[in-house]
Amino acid sequence: MGTFSVRVEEIDDDAGELNFPGTTHGILYRTDRRHPYSGSAMHVYPFDLDDPMVLDVSLESHAFDAYLTVVDRATNNAIAENDDWGGSTNSRVVTELPAGRYEIWVAGYSHMASGEYVVNVAEGEIVRSERFVIGEPYLGYLGSGNRASIPRTGRRGDALEFEVTQTSTFEAYMSSIDVDSYLYLLDANGAIVAENDDYSFGLDAQLLVEGLEPGRYTLWATAYGAHEYGAYQVETSLQPTQSQ
Repeated sequence: MGTFSVRVEEIDDDAGELNFPGTTHGILYRTDRRHPYSGSAMHVYPFDLDDPMVLDVSLESHAFDAYLTVVDRATNNAIAENDDWGGSTNSRVVTELPAGRYEIWVAGYSHMASGEYVVNVAEGEIVRSERFVIGEPYLGYLGSGNRASIPRTGRRGDALEFEVTQTSTFEAYMSSIDVDSYLYLLDANGAIVAENDDYSFGLDAQLLVEGLEPGRYTLWATAYGAHEYGAYQVETSLQPTQSQ
């Protein structure tokens, strides 16, 4: 029991066209076309690229947990997707795309999602380190075209290679506001030495390997989801094991 107030107003429910680049707004209704992955109502915004570019698309809503998908119209396959970006319930995708025909799917994570939203599309920018050096911060980007297959995992990621010359303790920490970080350490034979997804109940990843023997190793930076794309940072250290 208690007091309450009700406000009613007329709203413009036309989703409108999305000029590229540009911003538009819309309203999802539960009777709209359904998203094939989440089952939520969705709106579709097609666009064409005459030249390769970095796409930066964001979706904001105070009414529902935003869910973005970028789709290749030629194959109808998802190229990139994002649910919660930067710890919020909004969504953002930054990805490299070749020339082609695409669609942006605006939806909610829950199949009951509905309400107002704003979607913005712009040209983005990607920053990468020139090379990987143990002990120096490495800036990388997980995109649709640069990932290689990680042996024995069924995943794809960025390969950061290094050499161990004496028995050592190895540490690696991967952080990102774009993706759910995932780290693998593989030896020269492709065997998995260590892996980590969510470190300390967060979405970053951390490895600590003591007694790492001399040899060639590959640190693989990837994401938990197959279509998670975005920037990340890896910090590493390699310290010789102290003899007793």
